[in-house]
Amino acid sequence: KEVDTPTIEIDWDMLKRHDATTIPQVAYASFVGKDVAAAQGAKQKADRKQWIAEDKSGYTLRDYALFDAAAYGWQAGFSHDFLGDTTVTPYGMGSPSDLGLPAWNGSPEETTAMIRQAFRFLGTGTISIVELNENNRKLVYGVDWDGKAIVFENVEKAYETDKKRVIPEKCRYAVVFSMPMSEEMNKRAPTLLGDATTALSYSLSTLFQIRAQRFFRMLGYQGLGSFTYVNNTSINPALAVISGMGEQGRLGQCVFPEYGTMARLGSVITDLPLVPDKPIDSGVWNFCKTCKLCASHCPSGALNPDDVPSWDVKYSGNHPGKKVYHCDGMNCRGYWYDLTSLCSICVASCVFAK
Repeated sequence: KEVDTPTIEIDWDMLKRHDATTIPQVAYASFVGKDVAAAQGAKQKADRKQWIAEDKSGYTLRDYALFDAAAYGWQAGFSHDFLGDTTVTPYGMGSPSDLGLPAWNGSPEETTAMIRQAFRFLGTGTISIVELNENNRKLVYGVDWDGKAIVFENVEKAYETDKKRVIPEKCRYAVVFSMPMSEEMNKRAPTLLGDATTALSYSLSTLFQIRAQRFFRMLGYQGLGSFTYVNNTSINPALAVISGMGEQGRLGQCVFPEYGTMARLGSVITDLPLVPDKPIDSGVWNFCKTCKLCASHCPSGALNPDDVPSWDVKYSGNHPGKKVYHCDGMNCRGYWYDLTSLCSICVASCVFAK
């Protein structure tokens, strides 16, 4: 059911725009020391090479080939441009002015219906919309993963410099999208087969984001954000929870009514007027309080098994301002080196993933 506020408690006064350089994927080497991280990385590569040579189950050459193909476009191969891919096609740059036409001028309701239909056609799963009001802007990173500031300015067009990425004040909406994963493949986690479905969902998300940005541009509007493995520009699970795509789960991810934990997230910020969605209560958050299955199955001990959620931030990289089960992301990230792959055991063990 729709509700007025998310099922987790949020202190908007405490919540500040987060620094993406502190999240585990970016800050791990600084957290454990560069020499330690380098040694772990070298061992990871050596172990993977050995396991492939040994034809280890889940790490065979064909498993690696599938993962490598699925991962194309995720971290390399596709554009990750904050302003969107501007490749010139035989049809032009892709804006109404190329055709001598004005920008799209439908009502927010008509436009929202159009976006939902178009985005499903272009390859996404579910869609929700967030209005970037004073509070919700706090879910856009203040500092991006590469150290560039993300700032809102009273300008007509977004732009990027060596030090910052600028979002126009008039870009007041974020379209959040999900990309489903394969439950069958994720059951094989942690292996390269489990990695393959994660990699494919991120790769498809990257391609979808490029398409979405071009769609906005052809309508005469802006589509902003760059999709990489760190989900940069915005905290996408938070945007998804705020807009009712799902609920916060104990494992620190958005849990979807349609997919459970079997989907990844992205978002595109735009100045196209849309109708925002409300949060939902599907019973997930209350269930997570007593289930604890993900925490009990977590081999690295990164997930919080406490009976009650807390405001207290326990680990490096956590984002203060919400009453949840804060996770030890650095411990999780370090465990990946032992596996030579991602883990995803928590995702696969969730009852809503079945």
